[in-house]
Amino acid sequence: MQPFVVRNLRFEHDAIAERLPLLVDSRTGIPVVEPLQYTLEYLRPFMAPNTIERFCRVMQLFFLWLESNRIDLTERMLSRGILLQEHEISQLAELYRLKAEDFVAKCRAKPLAPKHSRVVSLEKARQLIRPTPSEDEEVGSDYLATRLYMTRCFLEALANKYSGNLALSDKYRFSLVASKDLVSARLDALTPPARGNPNAPIGLSSSEVALLRSIVAPNSPRAPWKSKFVRARNHLIIELLISLGLRGGELLKLKTTDINKAGAYLSVTRTPDDKEDTRQFQPQAKTAARQLPLSSDLVTELDRFIREQRANIPAKQRKHRFVFTTDDGKPLSEHSLGDIFRDLRKHCPDLPVNLTAHKLRYTHTDHLWQTLSALRGTADEKKTALRIHQGWSDKSSMPEKYGRRYLSSIADQASIKNQTQLLNDKPAPEELDDCPF
Repeated sequence: MQPFVVRNLRFEHDAIAERLPLLVDSRTGIPVVEPLQYTLEYLRPFMAPNTIERFCRVMQLFFLWLESNRIDLTERMLSRGILLQEHEISQLAELYRLKAEDFVAKCRAKPLAPKHSRVVSLEKARQLIRPTPSEDEEVGSDYLATRLYMTRCFLEALANKYSGNLALSDKYRFSLVASKDLVSARLDALTPPARGNPNAPIGLSSSEVALLRSIVAPNSPRAPWKSKFVRARNHLIIELLISLGLRGGELLKLKTTDINKAGAYLSVTRTPDDKEDTRQFQPQAKTAARQLPLSSDLVTELDRFIREQRANIPAKQRKHRFVFTTDDGKPLSEHSLGDIFRDLRKHCPDLPVNLTAHKLRYTHTDHLWQTLSALRGTADEKKTALRIHQGWSDKSSMPEKYGRRYLSSIADQASIKNQTQLLNDKPAPEELDDCPF
């Protein structure tokens, strides 16, 4: 049994239901005080429950590491005025590279802190600190950066709290402030920089979109589902993801009242504390609320599904307004949405092996980029239009990230045209007529 676990509390009041993740000591059933205080003061007023849970998962590893090294942070700050030492920070950063199960195994195997009772070589000290990488699978750099960043923020807040304690002597107060600055600087230095990922997702090609649509058609013999309801539901889900570029959470939060048939639009809303949502892990709309236009075909398909499929579920089993449900009327979960794509990847090997709901958001952005490039207007105007449609902030760089396939094809065209010009001894053109920039 792990000494620290993450639990979810659910609070309900009037029309609001809130989920609050907590780090709990499994041996006592009591929440760990410091992460709880940090959550209530710094995270809960501003962050979604999923972000809070991510913080708790990091703290689950951090407090296991503290216990394995017999480090009492509170005692250190009050009696010595320090947080972590150099070799401890290095050790923690190396362990944070590991997947959670390997991290736990390393902490449980033996005391991790190097012994200082005798003189050892520098290389031996490094070996004591660093886990053997060949035996363990490492997380991605973004995941490592998140762990280090959340730990740094937590330690800074903890040091600020104790250094403001008037009962602490000036000597330890100044020492703690200096220790905080050193720890923050060291964790910053160990945090990998944000980089472009060469394996980052790109949208589906036109042929892959056509193949996917043919497979999920309600009467398709290749669809991996037998139930008529499930076939109709999954077909509509795929169509909405491709046509509107919705996030998975936005799709799962969609209610019948969000669909305006007369105006032919769909409302994407942000309701993080929705009492009507009984799911333990509520899907979240991460991007801005907005209205998306619907073609007449999509309006018809949505209306038909709600009237002919969803309405056939007994009313007592669907006491909510969410459009997409299981066949017994419960709101569809994020895991169940993932199952749709797992089924497709398993039963249809000619589909991309990395097909997910979010990959279809990339696909939609690619196709929208291509359509916008044919319209009049400046590149900045087209980027602004794309940001508004996708719910991104005014200065977001997401259009370039999500439109990688199309923008890469533009660069390839430019390269070929430039090669032709050079081979013919002609000056390179200043710009391409069809370039979206």
